[in-house]
Amino acid sequence: MRPTGRNNSHCQRRLGATTADTFPAVGHTYLVGFTADVGQGRFRVLLDFHSETSRTYTGAKADGTPVGESETVCITVEPIRDLLFLVTWKE
Repeated sequence: MRPTGRNNSHCQRRLGATTADTFPAVGHTYLVGFTADVGQGRFRVLLDFHSETSRTYTGAKADGTPVGESETVCITVEPIRDLLFLVTWKE
């Protein structure tokens, strides 16, 4: 079962995890395009970062107009170097 909505109080930061700078994506929404490695599969999503532990994604048209359902997931943010972060999640 995947979490939905913005209230992800069960999403927790990893113990001992710190970020040198505040994760800059929090409070921002990004239009991201994905392309399949094989074939011609392409899709776009809006990534809305609520906190360092929660992100919502929604399918999007090329112009950024949302389409379809949204899904909110717990994320883990790990700093790699100044202003570069690894963001992971489970689907």
